[in-house]
Amino acid sequence: MRDVVAVSAIGRDGVKAGYSSYGLGVVDLAAPGGATGDCMLSTVPDGYARMCGTSMAAPHVAGVAAAVAAEHPGPGPSGLRAALDEGARPVPCPSDDDLTAHGQQDGFCAGYTGYNGFYGHGVVDLPGALAAAG
Repeated sequence: MRDVVAVSAIGRDGVKAGYSSYGLGVVDLAAPGGATGDCMLSTVPDGYARMCGTSMAAPHVAGVAAAVAAEHPGPGPSGLRAALDEGARPVPCPSDDDLTAHGQQDGFCAGYTGYNGFYGHGVVDLPGALAAAG
């Protein structure tokens, strides 16, 4: 098992953000990262600013991991990772990924609803991960 959890970013609509990395066997989980024109509010020196990116999505996963580890400290890293994966909300591949509306696919999603190249095991979900860990 790899030592990292690769996270793709989704927008408010739940669709993989156009800037986000993807690939079957590459993405483990998805989390809110914002989409162009609708970014996440983030802390910056001296205040807050709107930012988009997988750097906004990864803290969502880290926060869920921390909450699960605090509630269920026994399983260790592999158990924690399994709980994150099993508790994620599955998302199917989209039938169309023409995010720029230029008539061509911007990315190709391989896999099935429970595990695919855009969303991995799905969108990180705290209640699901807690239930899976319990």
